[in-house]
Amino acid sequence: MTTTMTAPAPPRTRRGGRSLETVLFLAALALVALHVIDDNFFQPQPGTAAADHLVSGLVPLGLLGLAAWAYPRLSGGRRGALALLAGPLALATGIEAFHYTREVGPSGDDFTGLATLAAGLLLTGLGPVTLWRTRRTEGSVWWRYPRRLLLGAATFVAAALVLVPVVLGYVTTHVGRAVVPEADLRVPYEDVSFTTADGLELEGWYIPSRNGAAVISFPGRKGPQEQARLLARHG
Repeated sequence: MTTTMTAPAPPRTRRGGRSLETVLFLAALALVALHVIDDNFFQPQPGTAAADHLVSGLVPLGLLGLAAWAYPRLSGGRRGALALLAGPLALATGIEAFHYTREVGPSGDDFTGLATLAAGLLLTGLGPVTLWRTRRTEGSVWWRYPRRLLLGAATFVAAALVLVPVVLGYVTTHVGRAVVPEADLRVPYEDVSFTTADGLELEGWYIPSRNGAAVISFPGRKGPQEQARLLARHG
């Protein structure tokens, strides 16, 4: 009895020696890096400067550079896993731009953010394709498929414990209410605004205090109006 060993087909290459798979991965990472630079250094949040974002900007750029360097040097399974790891993270970065574009239209770094969303979709699709094309076809069938099931289960557990909390943490701290709701304070109030020393304009509602206490109810995702009404009722 003769056993035929079938090796995974080598990736197709483009001119210059890089595979199409590698080119797509590097292009996606370049779009993510462009948004990181745009968000942190070219168009930082109002009230902040580029120098305030050195860590939040340089650390992701360093990790993206490391991933770009390592990707062509990894085995097929590791390349697929890296693409699957980078995909959801890129999607999380782009969700912020998608949210504000849908609510109020694109502006500022939303344009590079939408490109990052496209890069995340590309990476999320590239991962499974790479894993399938480079899968092992040699050895016993009785071990091949249980092995794949074990690897899939391990990937699911790792994503649930590590990747999902990171994505949720990023989204919930970066995506806020796009439009300020109408005031429903049920007491007389004034519209107030002032400009801070670093040029940030702050706006809000002022309810005069009756007992001399001063409380700032800071906006949250659902708005602080219920809490503000409670405080106003108590003077």
